[in-house]
Amino acid sequence: MIIRPASRSDYAEYVRLERQIAQMHCDAMPGVFKPVADRSEKEFCKLLKDADWALLVAAQGATLLGIALSHVREQGESATQKASRILELNSLCVDEACREQGIGTQLIDATKKLAKERGLTRLELNVWGFNEGARRLYEREGFGLMRTWMGIDVERYSP
Repeated sequence: MIIRPASRSDYAEYVRLERQIAQMHCDAMPGVFKPVADRSEKEFCKLLKDADWALLVAAQGATLLGIALSHVREQGESATQKASRILELNSLCVDEACREQGIGTQLIDATKKLAKERGLTRLELNVWGFNEGARRLYEREGFGLMRTWMGIDVERYSP
């Protein structure tokens, strides 16, 4: 297995993995997430060309075992915060059949390296409350709580 930047030929495998993660989110929170909707090949290729986005893949031959999608986010200076350039990990997915084999760790390590090479301030991510496996992985990899973002479904709320 190797970790490398994605290429156009990875599209079908990328979609296969994105479907897994999308379905997991939809099953856990159907009021928030839509059923699986594939990114078009045109969108995928545009993403690959955009310098602010990075898609790393864990590949074994033509089969993708995992993906890590991240983008550069500029945080402007405010009255309370310093300006910074952050790499935000938007999506990490390891094939359901390949979990607990260190693939997620290798993808995170490669993403950390990418952030450092680009001279970025931090690597950040968010994780949904239901995703305990991902939270444990991120904590093992050194990520710590920075803020808590909470929500309530007001349609179900009754005073």
